[in-house]
Amino acid sequence: MKFGLLYELEMPKPWDPKKEREIFHEALEQIVLAEEMGFEYVWMVEHHFLTEFAHSSAPEVFLGALTQRTSKMRLGHGVVLLPVNHPIRVAEYVATLDIMSNGRVEFGTGRSGTPYQLTPFGAELKDSRPMWEEALDIIPRMWTEEVFSHKGTYYDISPREIIPKPVQDPHPPIWVAASQVETFKMAGEKGIGTLCFTLGDPEQLGERVDTYKDAIKTAKPVGKFVNDHIGGFTVAYCDENNKKGREIALEAGNGTWVPQPSATPTNGPAWTRPRFPRTTNTITLTCASAQRRSAMGSRWLPETRTRKRCWTTAPSAAAIRMPASVPLRSTSPRGSISSCPSFRQATSPTTRS
Repeated sequence: MKFGLLYELEMPKPWDPKKEREIFHEALEQIVLAEEMGFEYVWMVEHHFLTEFAHSSAPEVFLGALTQRTSKMRLGHGVVLLPVNHPIRVAEYVATLDIMSNGRVEFGTGRSGTPYQLTPFGAELKDSRPMWEEALDIIPRMWTEEVFSHKGTYYDISPREIIPKPVQDPHPPIWVAASQVETFKMAGEKGIGTLCFTLGDPEQLGERVDTYKDAIKTAKPVGKFVNDHIGGFTVAYCDENNKKGREIALEAGNGTWVPQPSATPTNGPAWTRPRFPRTTNTITLTCASAQRRSAMGSRWLPETRTRKRCWTTAPSAAAIRMPASVPLRSTSPRGSISSCPSFRQATSPTTRS
């Protein structure tokens, strides 16, 4: 089992003029520290127009910065929305990222389950799955064929040399975001890894894992190899006091993010947020459901008025282990992360197993 973080770059209101810049740079700082502490993966989502909920609309740029600030951590697209990105551009920037990171890229893919993120790009929800499938079929070929051409339903590409080529031979591992049993089965059949949140109880997730493992036994991989792995992201709250950590986490678990009736096509989904007490020297690890219908967890850490303030950014989801012998404390004046006894005792995270 390996452990990592996933970020959506939430930015709840009210804002000040510096807030968006702080969110991005504090996330960068956290990830650099996470590598020092032994975390092996970081994943960045791609979302568009989801104000407050996720400001990570250009993950390839953020991951590009991480190639120069990290040296061992795997850098994951979690995920590229293929229906709104031309497959040639995806092949080019993922390969470039692989070069700049010396072969540390994980290529996660998805399609978005709502028209809100699709239609401004000219994509329709009814076409999103076949567009995803067609792009998924041809991107590995772009990485491995000297001269590539394709004539399909959505893409007509004359013979071209798609450059650059990735460092990883034959190409980066391929994944897909999944929540439904059918998607786990399809991922197994295509020989690609699955990225999911720990939705429902352990038995429900177990059913999905079993379905995936059965399907992958007879996989016909879309790439050049089978990526037999599952990344499961879960929700956690970390506090220096075990009892207090459990109490706050329980309160946070009762809060949900749900679309409100007031949402309109012009301002996008409106979301309710749970309320949390002020905390210091802690990091909050949270998650949102793959369908974006509900989620649990804190969306930010408020600044304190003391010299030692906490980060206002937190990972969106995590599947991690924090060794009891290693207190997570930053040497940076920007903030600190506490050791997490309540997290170690209260959760059973799983990822890439």
